Amino acid sequence: PPPPMKLSSILIVCSVLVATLTGSVLKAQNVNANINAIHHPSYAGVASQFALTNLTVDGETIYNGSGYLFCVDYMGKSLDEDSNTYPRIVNNLTIGKLEDMDVWGRFSNAQNESLARSMAHWYVDNYYESYFLNPNTDINAKQYAFQNVLWEIFGDGGTSAGLSFTNGNINRSKFAPGGSEYSPTLWSYMNSMLNDVKTSGVTSDYVPTYEILAALDSRPDHQDYFLLAANPAFMAVPEPSSVGAVMLGALLLLARRRR
Repeated sequence: PPPPMKLSSILIVCSVLVATLTGSVLKAQNVNANINAIHHPSYAGVASQFALTNLTVDGETIYNGSGYLFCVDYMGKSLDEDSNTYPRIVNNLTIGKLEDMDVWGRFSNAQNESLARSMAHWYVDNYYESYFLNPNTDINAKQYAFQNVLWEIFGDGGTSAGLSFTNGNINRSKFAPGGSEYSPTLWSYMNSMLNDVKTSGVTSDYVPTYEILAALDSRPDHQDYFLLAANPAFMAVPEPSSVGAVMLGALLLLARRRR
C-alpha cells in the first residue's frame, strides 16, 4: 500500500484546490495585455476606463483573456495620458485580489478599509452588469456614472464623513445643479447608485458574488485600477458550501488513499 499522507500535505492540496476554484491571482508582476481606452467625450477628456484583450498574468490567461480597468486613484496620471495610440501594450501593472492589495490609505481622512472594500464589492455585484456592461439606454451617462461612484467609494467609503459627491476626498460637484458641467442625466444616475450604496446596509463582513482584482501601477504618479472580467462568470466567487464540499471531497479521497 502507498505510504500514509500527512495531514499537512492534505491541507496544502485543499488550499490549492480552493485557490484554483476562486480563480485567485495573488500579487502577480508579469502582466501583459492589449489596451484600448473607453472615452466619454461628453463628460471627460481623459479616459478612466480601459478595455483589455489578450490578458495574461505570469504567462497564464486570466478572465478568458479579456476584462476592463476602472480607475480608482483619481489624483494620479491616467494610462490615457501616456499615449493616445491604441491598441497598445500595458505591462506595468501588479495584479492581485482586492483583499490582498494595498489599495486604500491614500487620503488624510482615516478610512475603515474593510468597509470600503465591502462597499466596492456590493456596488460591483449590483451595478457592473446593468450600468457598465449592458446599459440599454444612455450608455455614456451610465458608464461614466458607474465610474464616478467607484471614485467616491474609493475616496470616501468607510470614512466618518460618509459618501457624498459634493464634499470629502472626492468632489464631483461640477456635475451637480449649478456646477460648471451640470448634466441632469449623469447626475441622476450618479446619485441613484450612490444612494443605493448608502442605504444598502452593507457591513465589513459582506460576502461578494464577484471577485475584484486590483491593478496597481508601478509608477507612483500614475493611477491604480480595479480589474473586472468582460464576462462576469469568470469573476464568480464560489459559495462557501461549494468550497467546503470540494475540500471535504478532497479529504475523503486522500483519506481513502491512505488505507
